[in-house]
Amino acid sequence: MGQRREIRSYGVVFSLERRLHRIDRFRIPLPYGLPLRSVGYAATLLTLVLAVDRVPGVGGLLGALPTPFRIAVVPGVGSYLLTRVRIDGRPAGAAAAGALVYLGQPRRLGAWQPRQWDRVVHLADFTLAPSGDGPALRRGTVRGPCDVMLQCPVATRARRHSTIVTRAREGRGARGGSIVLSAGERLVVR
Repeated sequence: MGQRREIRSYGVVFSLERRLHRIDRFRIPLPYGLPLRSVGYAATLLTLVLAVDRVPGVGGLLGALPTPFRIAVVPGVGSYLLTRVRIDGRPAGAAAAGALVYLGQPRRLGAWQPRQWDRVVHLADFTLAPSGDGPALRRGTVRGPCDVMLQCPVATRARRHSTIVTRAREGRGARGGSIVLSAGERLVVR
């Protein structure tokens, strides 16, 4: 009887890798064929070797190697190693692309946008206060100029430069809304 295998995910079954088994009538002498990814790595490494060969200083070091070694062995061994390496389960090319994207991104974000250190924005001074939507208003004084939003029923009395606010029952001249205080005016909550 045949050996049984358990397949935990269909992703494993359908993650096919394209391979070359023959070119025209020539059969490639590898048991499972040549991965196309290896061909791409070899072409990229050959291009890098030829480009580095023209750089002054570095090209002299690489030029000390024999030509067949430079043009055949370095890209061949490099592509074999890059094909075999898997970083976090990803092929070397995908891991390198992810690393380049990571290095190109800003380290800190503000409001999901890159932080711009050359520009400083100053906001006007403002004060935050409790809303007063609990069972009782909080005592205090607010000095103008400002807009005061009242969201609970209150009774107001106007005096010379101030407005006095007290909690009111529903229906008895109670109102919410907002009060605009100009410079020098004040709102007293009792």
